[in-house]
Amino acid sequence: MATNWTFFFVWLIPGFLILGIFLLWRGWRPRRRGEAPHCRQCEYNLTGLQSDRCPECGNAIAADSIVYGTRYKRPGLIATGVVSLLLGVVLSVGMLSNVNWYPYKPTGWIINDIQSKNATVSWKGWAEFTRRLKRGDVSERHQTRMIELSLIEQGRPATTKFNPRLEGYIEFLGDAYVRGRMSEEQEATFFKQILRLEFKVREQTIVGDRVRYRVTSMGNSPSNPWWITISHKVRLLDGNPVQSIASTLAHSGNSGGGIGGSIEPPNAGRHTLTVVLDIKTYSNKETKTLAHEREVKLQGEFEVLAEEPAEFIKMVVDPALREQLLDCFNPQDFRLDRHVLGGTVATEILPIDVAFDVIVRVNGEEISENSFSGLRGEDPILRAFSWQYEKPLIQEGDSLESIDLILRSNEKLARESVDMLEPWQGELIYKDVPIEVIEAAEEK
Repeated sequence: MATNWTFFFVWLIPGFLILGIFLLWRGWRPRRRGEAPHCRQCEYNLTGLQSDRCPECGNAIAADSIVYGTRYKRPGLIATGVVSLLLGVVLSVGMLSNVNWYPYKPTGWIINDIQSKNATVSWKGWAEFTRRLKRGDVSERHQTRMIELSLIEQGRPATTKFNPRLEGYIEFLGDAYVRGRMSEEQEATFFKQILRLEFKVREQTIVGDRVRYRVTSMGNSPSNPWWITISHKVRLLDGNPVQSIASTLAHSGNSGGGIGGSIEPPNAGRHTLTVVLDIKTYSNKETKTLAHEREVKLQGEFEVLAEEPAEFIKMVVDPALREQLLDCFNPQDFRLDRHVLGGTVATEILPIDVAFDVIVRVNGEEISENSFSGLRGEDPILRAFSWQYEKPLIQEGDSLESIDLILRSNEKLARESVDMLEPWQGELIYKDVPIEVIEAAEEK
């Protein structure tokens, strides 16, 4: 029915406009009536004129410069014409306002919309640009411009916060690579920026202690099915190979992660640790389509002290921080399945470094198989923990409604960390944490 009305208005609107123009013309310039002579150029009435020129406009008076009859304007026709034109204009505006003109917008303007700080405008631009791209309606010039803009956005400082506009640029780059739209130089930039790495080794350690290091990664790659793996290849201490480890980190999109390790304690003095990583980028995880592979060499210097100085690890005793820290941890979703107790702990931003043994207490018995370390100001995370019991905690028919969770500071954990020097000392106890029993052990 809407289509029929649209068809009707498509013909009605031009009719009103044409009729209005015709009526205005006929009302403003009607046919001449009578025999009175007039100047053809300015319509001056020449009756009784003795001069050979028109006194109004100066035109020479001749047979071909005189017209006969007077035009009498017709206000009724003029008014009707005006009304008809107004109807046509009003109907046109109403109809045209319902037309989606965005698909007809120049592609260059669409790209400008994509760069808008207004998220709604940006997303609308992305949707239209993607539609044109799928239809093959984007010129090579505009594709190149969009690739360059996307590479600039990809190269901006990494962040752990989700950025939907950045995601659009990254996904476009992935599609441009798969479809072969990038130059070799653009491909090199794309894969160089697809992953950010930060290497850190503990600056000081004591003779006899293992040397700890950590590699933090932040992805800037397209999402699934794209996939990145980071694995140890070679580790060198002062240029000499040390024992290798089989440690691999994998992620996709703008997710982050970490991969770390330690080496045997070297002699006292300053040393250089070199870690060579093998980074593989797959454009399709399922088909294992390898898009790019490179080696990255990371280095860090550290010092091994012959003797432990006083307060090498300074445990901070500050009872006032206890209440703040209690609010920073939220135990949740604890479950017991036969011999295994598990749960998660959500953290908020910490006011101080912490190094805890994570302990559960059930029926007065404590078990500690987990630990947690966190630095002041780090982003909130969700950590999962599990504890294995040799004997079942409860038998079939028994009940267990809650457990106690204890976070107890551990100086040794802080010492074995990469960058912790002044952790908080104390104990946090979360009593009566609810627990769900999935399956109790059968009685024998």
